[in-house]
Amino acid sequence: MLGRWLWSAMVLGAFVVLASCSGPGGPEGFLASGLCSTSARISLRLNGAAVFEELGGGACALRLTPSTASTAGSAFSVRPVALGVDGTFSVAFSFTMDEHAWAGADGIAFVLQGDSPAALGEPGSGIGYVGIEPSIAVEFDTFRNESAPEYDPDANHVGINVHGDPRSIVTYSPAFDLATGERRFAWVDYDGVTLEVWVSDEATRPAVASLWLEVDIVALLGANEAYVGFTAATGSASSRHRLRSAVFSTTR
Repeated sequence: MLGRWLWSAMVLGAFVVLASCSGPGGPEGFLASGLCSTSARISLRLNGAAVFEELGGGACALRLTPSTASTAGSAFSVRPVALGVDGTFSVAFSFTMDEHAWAGADGIAFVLQGDSPAALGEPGSGIGYVGIEPSIAVEFDTFRNESAPEYDPDANHVGINVHGDPRSIVTYSPAFDLATGERRFAWVDYDGVTLEVWVSDEATRPAVASLWLEVDIVALLGANEAYVGFTAATGSASSRHRLRSAVFSTTR
């Protein structure tokens, strides 16, 4: 059974993915052994402001945006990644948001999409994913847009959004600040029926999910595969958005 799988792992600066060798996200597809490794550069398409960074001491990051106004960045698998049965997958990742200008903005998102590895959505409140479809995103939003309060319950929330629509279907506002510059941790699981999201200021996943949504991801994307990645953006206010680690896996 294990022979059917290609494993690679990511822990605190190493990007880890489990993909089926027989699927379109196979051994030459969405794989990386480290965020600054040659395989990461081959496996991920960087768009807009996104760049790989070496942080020193062997640590690496994927900087999605600098703290520059009205900027967007994205990074997606160069090929569609085959999901598990009924679209199942799990991802765990960590990120930082710092170097704030004015109030800091706008946030970072984990995205599955069926458009293109070059997909890049709108800056500002678009968080780099608005306008990408078909898609489903989990956003970590740090700016409340007063002109569209229905999009943003506050300046510190997590939301689930579909088809590049900035209006979150469900939201959760954590008790801790997402954008202190300290590392924040997130986990997203999909069992074929319910998408569950956990967020924490500690590296241990909480016992209870922060928010969840019943959704048919395969029907939403129109396929049991997706370009997998992350987006971020700034608006009139800005922050530096960095992905510090990620682990993506599928089962079937």
